[in-house]
Amino acid sequence: MFIQVLVPPIHMSAEKFTLARVLCWLGMIFDYIMNPIICVIWISKAAINLIPEIPFGVYAIAFTCLFTAMNLRGIESSSRTNTIIAAGLGVVIILFLGAAIRYLFLNPPANAGEWTRPFL
Repeated sequence: MFIQVLVPPIHMSAEKFTLARVLCWLGMIFDYIMNPIICVIWISKAAINLIPEIPFGVYAIAFTCLFTAMNLRGIESSSRTNTIIAAGLGVVIILFLGAAIRYLFLNPPANAGEWTRPFL
């Protein structure tokens, strides 16, 4: 870790330096406070669409605990989670292609020109 010197550079006025310091703190506030709050609210509202019987507060607390636990686990869990998500997306792509091929075999186009028509 380094220690940042709080002296404005020669090419920067004191006003610009102060503004840059304030904007830096505003960015950190958004990154580490507002962004997680927005994510918890958004995912909780989306979860209500799936299972509306569970109240919003329960979802918010559950997702807050989940996100906190994931952050405490660190970067290792993120790389593992990304690997699992990528594998899941690969499975979905394979299932989609299989369903598309099955559909084309069960409902073949009448002639060769229909292979180039978009879906209607």
